[in-house]
Amino acid sequence: MKKLILGAAAALAVTACADVAPVAKGPGRASGIDAANFGKGIRPQDDLYRAVNGAWLERTEIPADKSNYGAFTQLDDQANAEVKIIVEDAASHEQKPGSDAQKIADVYKSFMDEAALEKLGVKPLDAEFARIDAVKSKKEIPALMGHLVRLGVNVPLAPYVHQDNKDSTHYIGDFYQAGLGMPDRDFYLLDDAKFKDLRAKYQAHTEKMLS
Repeated sequence: MKKLILGAAAALAVTACADVAPVAKGPGRASGIDAANFGKGIRPQDDLYRAVNGAWLERTEIPADKSNYGAFTQLDDQANAEVKIIVEDAASHEQKPGSDAQKIADVYKSFMDEAALEKLGVKPLDAEFARIDAVKSKKEIPALMGHLVRLGVNVPLAPYVHQDNKDSTHYIGDFYQAGLGMPDRDFYLLDDAKFKDLRAKYQAHTEKMLS
């Protein structure tokens, strides 16, 4: 039991500590666990989560623009800030034609040109809308979905490539449900008062978000 508690405490400490300061443990070694984040006076068998994270929870405030905060959120924020520096630097001066830096700069500049985007509206998507409108039968839907997936558009059935769970030396392809905002088909199709109410509220929410 003691080993189990210590193992769980270590796992929680690694995942929940947003300001990890590695502690040296011998030559060339470091621990990702920061004991300064532990809750003082709290026994693991009474409250394991606060025993491991109590001090961090007391001094850490969730940013106003986030629903949660932790080590992975902090890493994501840092990565975004660093990518922003790289992109803005690429866009700040001329790049070698055809280079990755030039492509990045061009995409960023076009994205930031709000006046041009407002003028264009959805016109650049006319060809895609026409392709969708041209579908006349169910048999044509798989080809359309394949085309949209290549463009990065969410469709009801999406492919995913990952390491085979039974043989990690190989990759395997899977299909998964995508493109739905509610959990499953019952939320869309079940004909009772509960789901009708949910659909009405979801439609109102979607309209608000899209506006």
